[in-house]
Amino acid sequence: MKQIFILGRNPELSKAEILAYADTRNLEPKEILFEENYLVLELNTQIDIQDLGGTIKSGEVLSEGSEEEVADYINKEDLFDSDKFTYGVFGNVDEEILKEKFKSEKRKAVLKHGRQRMKSQGGEKFEIPKSDVCFFLSALDDKFYFGTLSQEYDYEGVKSRDMEKPVRREELAISPRLSKILINLAGAKEDDLVLDPFCGIGGILIEALVRGMKVYGVDRDANAIKGALSNMSWLKKNFKIMKPYIIERRDARKVPDKQFDAIATETPLGKIVRHRPNRQEARETIENFERFIMPLLKYFKSIKKESARIAITFPKIREAGVDCSLVEEETGLKVVTGPIFEGRPGQFIGRDIVVFE
Repeated sequence: MKQIFILGRNPELSKAEILAYADTRNLEPKEILFEENYLVLELNTQIDIQDLGGTIKSGEVLSEGSEEEVADYINKEDLFDSDKFTYGVFGNVDEEILKEKFKSEKRKAVLKHGRQRMKSQGGEKFEIPKSDVCFFLSALDDKFYFGTLSQEYDYEGVKSRDMEKPVRREELAISPRLSKILINLAGAKEDDLVLDPFCGIGGILIEALVRGMKVYGVDRDANAIKGALSNMSWLKKNFKIMKPYIIERRDARKVPDKQFDAIATETPLGKIVRHRPNRQEARETIENFERFIMPLLKYFKSIKKESARIAITFPKIREAGVDCSLVEEETGLKVVTGPIFEGRPGQFIGRDIVVFE
């Protein structure tokens, strides 16, 4: 089957997440189309969008071929079981064929161009139609693809879980979206033991537990550990979490060797950077971070399974970022994905996301 993915504001990162998820589960992904925020993969099993962090909508290709072949399919099929509805269209092909079809069928079908606009990482805005049904109509090299987008990411459910947990840290906490992405990039799957060596109040641990993984989290900050334990108790009570978890106040250099299946973490920068540093200050901050993280990564390599991956964020300040080739040289780890920049326009500090093996 061919699955369609409408990607979020960082398409490169979203694509990397989907491919890592598919590879981990032996779904044999084959790229068919990747353009702007659209990805089509051939897979042996459909991916549940709720397992992903960087995908907005998903569906299945129903027809492919020449423009005439796809048009013939659209005109013959009953695409929606109502005479009055709204619809949205994603893709790079004009939606005129759908307009004409519904007009000829005398249906009251209203095309929605989007009540909600999402800003991409580069600052561009794209529309997310709020409609009864969404279609995908796109072409690559004279081959056309048509499908229905039946899966939608449960933003409200994820946001509710995040906002209702008893302890939150606005400035320091990692988002559920990025937590899911890091877990998937690390190749973690159900029943795996996942380590977060800088767990804070447990953002990554929560998303891993919800997905049926076992977790081990440590942090040097006593208040963070107290908050993480409180969040775990709340999660266990409200979401019937059955998998075991261990959360301890401990230095990341003293995590016991449990041969972890995956490591996913947001690294601490140190003190919060509140002013825009000059280039020299940015470079010095990154060099200090490199001296801090290098021995830790070397240690993490020794306490994970040989094939296990480390999905990690590195700070990027202005143009200054961690030298990943130096990390490879110093630690013996190998970069398998990235660095992929994650940030917003106008920010002077962002993240590079890297996956090591």
